[in-house]
Amino acid sequence: MKARGKRFGDAYALAFENYLLKRDEESLQAAYELGRKAVAAQLSMLDLAAIHHGELVAALQRSDQAKTELVTEAADFFLQSLSAFEMVQRGFREAQETALLEKTHAAQLHQLADAAVTINSRLSFDDMLQRVTEQARQVIGAHCCIASVDLVDATIINWKISCSRAHSAWRKLGHEAELSNLYSEVTGGGHPIVMTQEELEQDPTWSAFVRAGKPNHAVNGSLVTPLTDRHNQKLGSILVLDKHEGAFSEKDQSILVQLAQMASVAIENGRLYEREHRIAETLQRGLLLQQLPRIPDMTLAVRYLPGAAGVNVGGDWFDVVALPGGRTGIAVGDVVGRGVRAASVMGQTRTAFRAYALDGDPPEKVVARLNRLLPTLDRDHFSTMIYLVWDPEDGMSMVSAGHPPPLLREAGERISFLDHRVSAPLGVLGEGVYRCHRFAMEAGSTLLLYTDGLIEQQGGLDLGMMRLRDAVATDTDDVEALCDQVLDHMLDTEAEDDVALLVLRLD
Repeated sequence: MKARGKRFGDAYALAFENYLLKRDEESLQAAYELGRKAVAAQLSMLDLAAIHHGELVAALQRSDQAKTELVTEAADFFLQSLSAFEMVQRGFREAQETALLEKTHAAQLHQLADAAVTINSRLSFDDMLQRVTEQARQVIGAHCCIASVDLVDATIINWKISCSRAHSAWRKLGHEAELSNLYSEVTGGGHPIVMTQEELEQDPTWSAFVRAGKPNHAVNGSLVTPLTDRHNQKLGSILVLDKHEGAFSEKDQSILVQLAQMASVAIENGRLYEREHRIAETLQRGLLLQQLPRIPDMTLAVRYLPGAAGVNVGGDWFDVVALPGGRTGIAVGDVVGRGVRAASVMGQTRTAFRAYALDGDPPEKVVARLNRLLPTLDRDHFSTMIYLVWDPEDGMSMVSAGHPPPLLREAGERISFLDHRVSAPLGVLGEGVYRCHRFAMEAGSTLLLYTDGLIEQQGGLDLGMMRLRDAVATDTDDVEALCDQVLDHMLDTEAEDDVALLVLRLD
């Protein structure tokens, strides 16, 4: 900096002396160029004034010209240089400010893209709405954001609040403060609304809200935009409050509107998603066996877990049927697919199974009849199934249609997957061939039937089957406790797929 200042000072002295000698436009133009060079040399206005003052004193000492006249002429040179300096510096500042604004806007757009991914991730409705508030607050650069959504005709409102650490008191307002007046005011318009600090202080609804969260704090404006569905009906609003720096800008409005549009789509889809999930789960539970029959010398327990939030309800089913001749039919199946339609096909398949089983046909014939029936119900769905018939005189008979193998824990504590003959799932081959496999099962033995959701949660089928063997390593006579033991061991997190588990023990 000192070297640049000295070089500039030498150039200024030479140009200034030349101007005093010639006093023409060309020599005055040099002052203009010096002003531009002063900015490039990163000199301040005081630096420029000090250099000029030093050269003026030196000129007064060596000149015989009247001092007043010399000072006046010197002032013209300095003012020319100063005007160029200010003009260039102003342009430089404006360029810096513009660059900063563009950089900020680019960062907002990048954050907006990240927000789109986050908001549309598979989350529960409440979690998604909370993410909306957090993303909006960060993207816009505000201390507080409130997202509100009508749940039932605007009579019930779901509030989510995100605040910076310095304004954490506002977080309590969604639970403790009366916000209905605030909600009606912010959702009144169908377009973004900006309020300044002064307008907030003069509005009684807003001033009460601000005081409740941050007494004696001047809130730096607010920006709110509506949430609307695809039919332009209002879902709620997103409000950002107390901007970090400066006022809310038109670019802030544009960013928030885009974020609101993404959130509106996610909210509407989330509502439809959860609604279909509830319908499917209700339908599925209604179609499943509600009470296990009492079977002599056999103890049964069953568990059914629907998939994670959303329409992951599938077609898992099970049934236990008392058959003629003291026999017992036991079946577990899985209609491949999700949602209401899969649950409906599952109900029809289970009903047909019960009817065919009660006819007294052997297991392979019952399964073959179901295979022919399924394509007539829905060509887009097929089902795996395993059907066992317990006969106290002849032991266990089993037919599998593409289903995972049962796990047998024998009375002597030997644990093994049954080596069964797997055939094609129901509905895949029009004339599938299903063969029956028979095996002995002694008193004190336990058999586990399950759907693939139990063993596919982590690491694939092979690892899942290995973990299932470990889950029954500790024996228990209580089949209810064994069900819970298996599920606790196998499902470390919320199940993505449906899980059906049926445990039977010969007493």
